Amino acid sequence: LKRRNVFRVAIAYTIIGWVLAQVGDLIFPTFGAPDWVLKVLVSLVILGFPVALIFAWAYEITPEGVKLERDVDRTGSITRKTGRKLDLIIVGLMAIAIAYFAVDKFVLNQPADEHIAAKPQKTTSELSIAVLPFANMTADKENEFFADGLSEELLNVLSQVQDLKVTGRTSSFFYKGKNEDLRKIGKTLGVTNILEGSVRRQGDAVRITAQLVRAEDGFHIWSKTYERTLDDVFAIQDDISESVARALHIVLDDENRERMRAVGVRDVDAFIAYQKGLEISRLAHGTEEIVPTLKRAVDVLDEAIALVPEFSAAYYLKSDYYAHFLMDPGHSESEREEALVELRSVLDLAFATAQNPSRRAFIDFDRVLFSDDWQKMPSRIERALDLDGCADHIWFQLAPIFGYTERPLEIHRRQYDCNPLDLFANLDLILAAHWAGQPELALAVSEDALKVLGPHPWVSAERARAFMLLGRFDEAAKEAAKGDPDDPFYGRVPVLVPAARGDVEAARRMIVEQSMELDDPFDIIVYAAIGDREAANSTAARIDKQAGGTAVLATVTNECLCGAPFDLETTPNFATRIKETGAPWPPVTIIKYPAKDW
Repeated sequence: LKRRNVFRVAIAYTIIGWVLAQVGDLIFPTFGAPDWVLKVLVSLVILGFPVALIFAWAYEITPEGVKLERDVDRTGSITRKTGRKLDLIIVGLMAIAIAYFAVDKFVLNQPADEHIAAKPQKTTSELSIAVLPFANMTADKENEFFADGLSEELLNVLSQVQDLKVTGRTSSFFYKGKNEDLRKIGKTLGVTNILEGSVRRQGDAVRITAQLVRAEDGFHIWSKTYERTLDDVFAIQDDISESVARALHIVLDDENRERMRAVGVRDVDAFIAYQKGLEISRLAHGTEEIVPTLKRAVDVLDEAIALVPEFSAAYYLKSDYYAHFLMDPGHSESEREEALVELRSVLDLAFATAQNPSRRAFIDFDRVLFSDDWQKMPSRIERALDLDGCADHIWFQLAPIFGYTERPLEIHRRQYDCNPLDLFANLDLILAAHWAGQPELALAVSEDALKVLGPHPWVSAERARAFMLLGRFDEAAKEAAKGDPDDPFYGRVPVLVPAARGDVEAARRMIVEQSMELDDPFDIIVYAAIGDREAANSTAARIDKQAGGTAVLATVTNECLCGAPFDLETTPNFATRIKETGAPWPPVTIIKYPAKDW
């Protein structure tokens, strides 16, 4: 073997194969090549290995060309020269391989910007999974909601598996209808495994295909096709979940299985209705008609609740409509009082039917926020801070005005890590970074959000506030100009930039030029920024008398980041609530507006 250079050929071939695989892994995704292209390349390299060894045994490369080994004259130094040439080839290939390894490890994988070290790092756990939305294999839109519902049910069930990190729904569904490379998805979401599949539904007959894929290399760990009826959907769901757990070598005891089977809706029509309501709700945020659009979502969610009265997620999502109703100034007091009663009722039902401890803690925070007694606020915040998990929340970002300016940052980091492609997870983390006095972190997160999610006026507005904190007002003005002028808060950020710089006249001119009608609760922040104490106090006093006004003023204070945007004595109801919490007043000042002298 040594005389015929078989060992040398084996070494050279192995190095060449490794280099080809590494180069393919690098360039194929760049050109959008499907996963199977790299698999074919690696397979050909493996299949070619024994062929190369047979060739080395049977043939010899000589100055006269390739000859059969038995025809080579070995009286000279031909064999030694061939061996030396192969040695040089091996050394050269090893140099290439080492150079590639060094570039990949020490150049390509280094942070591109200095601030990246401050970003929340998405760790990739071995026991981690993303459930991509199952593809609807029919043209019927109703079946698409069915497929989405099945995907979310699987996500909820798998999230009950101890020690298994499951990416949040919004981030997983970000890839709906997109033919992205699974390795890229795994890297972006910080997971090692991906569950994907397809659904075909015709009447009561369903065909469900599921496959568990290793994100790193696209290797299929497990797959199965089910051809059943709608009555068997939840049995299929349980089988898929338990099969995934077994494939990941997770041992399920009876308690774990019971917890997995206890979650979810277990009603096909109910989870279809919930998916419709969820889609409408997500479309509502960012539109001028947010309250009417959310009302449409409520009508659909009520259908789901009628089918499953213990549907906690539907109640919690429904509560968002009533909360936004109270934030909107265009309603009569009787309408607001009715909305507040309904809000408290759905929050109570959401809390009573919630099974996730973290979700229950966040709902309980909201219940206190919209109540007439805030004495329990500190204990509710502490309870939420002490729990793990990635449950969604709606109003917990208000915790800083009650004296919790730094600890909530960890919760929002965890939410971001679980759901990195969710707009609100990004915005909440940015706001938490503001309150924690970390504008560099806010800029880093917002930069990532714009790269991955695309341009968004709310993210740009938060970037503007981070630049304001850093005293970089020219950059703040450029980012603020990208905001949404129709948004009740973010639309006011362009005015806040010159106010923070100390140019109150420029801020006042902008208000006139843009014909701003300062009658929204968030305009208290504008009045505070330009030093109009009387207008800030009169607006706050009016809101304080309204049903739900104390929660509205808490939101305004939280978004201002300016300490007390109004005098507490002008808002007796809000003052009573703050006194009940025992929280210090005013809150810490994060953004200093020179004209605000209180």
